[in-house]
Amino acid sequence: MLMTKITMLFAFLITGLCASAQLDKGTWLVGGNGNFSAANGETISNGGIQKSTYLNISLSPDIGYFIEDKFAIGLKPSLTYLKADYGQLVDEGIPVAGGGYSHIMWFDIGPFLRYYFLPIENRINFFAEGNYSHGIANTNPGKGKRYSYSIDAGPVAYFNTSVGIEVTVGYHISKSTTYGLNSSNDDYTSKKSSFQIGIGLQVHLEK
Repeated sequence: MLMTKITMLFAFLITGLCASAQLDKGTWLVGGNGNFSAANGETISNGGIQKSTYLNISLSPDIGYFIEDKFAIGLKPSLTYLKADYGQLVDEGIPVAGGGYSHIMWFDIGPFLRYYFLPIENRINFFAEGNYSHGIANTNPGKGKRYSYSIDAGPVAYFNTSVGIEVTVGYHISKSTTYGLNSSNDDYTSKKSSFQIGIGLQVHLEK
């Protein structure tokens, strides 16, 4: 009995070590990841310039399709929680208003492109992904819109031919505008760039 269990365990380990993902043309890619990022930003309004710090927590499911071996295209919606701490509003070097904070929930959606660099049969692979998205937010009061671009890359390790876990490091750029936070004329435009770290799970499904 003990020998049987050892044999089964050995077979399981061998199978895991030999596992590789389905990266072939015609395979579906379903999964998602979570991201955390912190950034410094500068907001320009009619009243002056305000320097701020931001905290982002984002969950992004995705669905894609391999149009060629190792190359997939797809759609990625995301939900992001943003906490912002605003510094003083400064006009020509003179503080004109105090700081504050805000909590905003953004919904974004957009296309992505993903490419795997190593041979299909590898159990561990490396990939790069480019993403563009358009987002809307309800800031209560007010509303917002933004455009975002990101490039991510990292390793992925497969448990079997269908399931893999991935770690990504990326660079994110966004431009957002919020309207009517305090009045109909109170508009803000913000540009941010940040490095982000993510971990995700991907499932590869044959058609």
